[in-house]
Amino acid sequence: VVDFLILNREFPRAIRYCLSSANHSLHVISGTPEGAFKNTPEQLMGRLLAELDYASIDDIMAGGYRPRAGGLAVVPRPLEGTGALTLMRGVS
Repeated sequence: VVDFLILNREFPRAIRYCLSSANHSLHVISGTPEGAFKNTPEQLMGRLLAELDYASIDDIMAGGYRPRAGGLAVVPRPLEGTGALTLMRGVS
């Protein structure tokens, strides 16, 4: 079940699906084609998605991700908070 809720690409409540949607939104906002990056949030989101593409549930449960009061947080620490600041600056 955990595998499904984290790695499924088609289930709208799965973490992988949500991150893919967020990645798409970042690219729509900046106008950068998907598969390329023009700013740090796009670069980091692309890396995270690539890692999830090749990750197994054992890899995910073994490290790099931490629990939080609201549930599992899969966004790595370097990505936290970068999106709003970069996008508010006009995407450089």
